[in-house]
Amino acid sequence: MFFKRLLDNLFRKKPQEAWIPDIPLRRCLSCIDLISLGVGTTVGTGLYVIIGNLARNSSGPAVVLSLLLASNAAFLCGLSFAEYGSRFPDGGSSYMYTYATLGEISAFIVGWNIALEFLLTGAGLARTCSELIDYACNGTLSAFFLKYLSKYWSIPGKAPFPDLVAAALVLAVMTILCLGARSSTNFHNAVTVVNLAVIVFMIFFGLFYAHFEYWTINFASRGFSGVLPGAAQAFFAFSGFDVVAEAVEEVIHPEKNVPKSFLITIIVSTLCYVGVGVVLTLMVPSDSLDQYAPLVKAFGQTAFPGAQYLVLIGGVCATISALFGSVYSTSRVVYSMSVDGLLFKWFCKVHTKTQVPHRATLASGIVTALLALLFDVNELVR
Repeated sequence: MFFKRLLDNLFRKKPQEAWIPDIPLRRCLSCIDLISLGVGTTVGTGLYVIIGNLARNSSGPAVVLSLLLASNAAFLCGLSFAEYGSRFPDGGSSYMYTYATLGEISAFIVGWNIALEFLLTGAGLARTCSELIDYACNGTLSAFFLKYLSKYWSIPGKAPFPDLVAAALVLAVMTILCLGARSSTNFHNAVTVVNLAVIVFMIFFGLFYAHFEYWTINFASRGFSGVLPGAAQAFFAFSGFDVVAEAVEEVIHPEKNVPKSFLITIIVSTLCYVGVGVVLTLMVPSDSLDQYAPLVKAFGQTAFPGAQYLVLIGGVCATISALFGSVYSTSRVVYSMSVDGLLFKWFCKVHTKTQVPHRATLASGIVTALLALLFDVNELVR
């Protein structure tokens, strides 16, 4: 009897009436806000770094095929999220869907996995953004930190110096999120618009410097042995669209807006990735792409000198936008788990004025900032 009660508790599911609770969060996000959140999180560092790495190391110009295959897989995942978003309009994220279908113990494991994923992703994005800012400053920031801080920071397994810029970026995003869903979403929308404007510039302006012989001579030199592994890696570039599910409890008419937002997010992200992949491999031979900043170097070498700084601005906006989505998602997962009693109830407190789970947001931001301060990007993504 004891084991039967134990199993019932471990695998108990959230009752149907609990899916429409009296939610203290403010429902103020429109379909446009959701699309901006999804696209801003998905079209992040992957666009500015991963495409170039895949073209150079795996697929060559056939990276376009890898991206299309990856987008099909992401589209199928988006359909699944859209279906669950329609069935459970008042509960978002893979954690909530797992709780509804598989039970409490599975939801606990999935919830922790999602939180850890977004924590590490956010710290890596902050580090990447810091490196882009340092690149724009010709390395003066890293030189300063190495000169004055590295001698006090000889800790095995950590970064060569504490990245104060990365930590400050996370704390700034955390502060903006604490101001309220409407105010923080307006900031995110503005950053995403700048990122998309730079992407449109890169696609259309890059076509003027296209060399179609780069495709005719060596389009898919490695065949499917390069395209398929490239597609598997490119799928991770599309990760982040599930942030739409995390925002369900703050969406106006979620049963209508959530499915549309998922599908439009995948379509827009695919157009951005494929368009940039086409332009990048037509501008520069794939084996000559830079390892760390392929897009910046490509436009800096082939276009006018100021083009690389426009691309840098887009890269910084993209990483900040994706960082926003990571901290936001972590806080909402922590909040949902605390409401269900799977984390300390202290985290489910919602601010009476801003209607934001400020304790969960503060905890998520501070942990992400500490990870970004201490660890190198390579350590974070392993």
